Amino acid sequence: MQAAEQTRRLSWLDVMKLLCILAVYCDHSNAGDHYQALFAYINGAFFFCSGYTASRRASSFGQFARDKFTAIFWPYTTFAVLTLAVRACLTQVNAADYALRFLYGSRDYCCSITFWFLPCLFVMSLYYYGISRVIRSPGGVLALCFAVSCAVKFLHEAPTLPWGADMAARYLVYYALGDFLAHHGAALPKRARYAALVTGCTWAALTLRDAGGLPQRLLGQPLPLAGLYVQQFVTTLSLICLLYAAAHALQNVALLAKLGRSTVIFCCCEEIAEIVPPFLWQSAGFAPLQPAGMAAVLYRLFTAVVVCVCIVIPVNRFFPWMVKYPGKAKNAMRSVKS
Repeated sequence: MQAAEQTRRLSWLDVMKLLCILAVYCDHSNAGDHYQALFAYINGAFFFCSGYTASRRASSFGQFARDKFTAIFWPYTTFAVLTLAVRACLTQVNAADYALRFLYGSRDYCCSITFWFLPCLFVMSLYYYGISRVIRSPGGVLALCFAVSCAVKFLHEAPTLPWGADMAARYLVYYALGDFLAHHGAALPKRARYAALVTGCTWAALTLRDAGGLPQRLLGQPLPLAGLYVQQFVTTLSLICLLYAAAHALQNVALLAKLGRSTVIFCCCEEIAEIVPPFLWQSAGFAPLQPAGMAAVLYRLFTAVVVCVCIVIPVNRFFPWMVKYPGKAKNAMRSVKS
């Protein structure tokens, strides 16, 4: 029974990761204020998913850091090389600047639009590992992570530090929330869980309908800075609730769950999806594509399908080493034999 429950949970989580990356694709399009008012907060949902499977089983901080570094920076490197190759073939690229952006890896200075997420996730996992080792109370860990995120949000809004060290602290609360609910969510009263889920989904729907302007309209004036921060936090939580509910509804769709296990590939190939289809379209003699609104959303979903067919499936079948460092499997085999 427990094994079956774990399988079911991982299935919905895989679907939720896929929905997150599709939301990223839509947010980075000319979809309009209504979509971006909600999907602009998708990063928190992504970190929530990562925290839901947070691992602290390593015997030491050093071992944990090495394992995380290999797991995260290997695909960061391989897909950075792939993206550079595509850029070199189809566009102009400054290789020296690209290399510097690759090494720096901040949200505002990275080699590709979505690559910053990976080094930021690495740093965040180290933050959380250290906090959870010092503070044994799950509620205390969540409270401290919330305090850290609030402090960074108020004091250091700009994403400037290398490897997303500031963004890792800013989004830490969502990572901690994912881990907390993974281990203690079932102990919460069922009525409270359903009430939070319904409330969150309702707020997400209102945000989408009103382009995030409902609080200002109700108050009759713009929100102060602190109010805007509260709105952003609540909207992020509501988006997590919406995606959580949708993922549970779709968890039995095996194809979606399978694709959700390739989120890293989708994430690292978004820029390729932005470059290649328009290049091919214009090379065929057509005018540049400039979709907007719902047409932009549909176009971005189409590019996600193209990435799936042309990159995700071939990589998983023929080049799995691009995602998982091949030496890791060999080291594990040596450990078993010894």
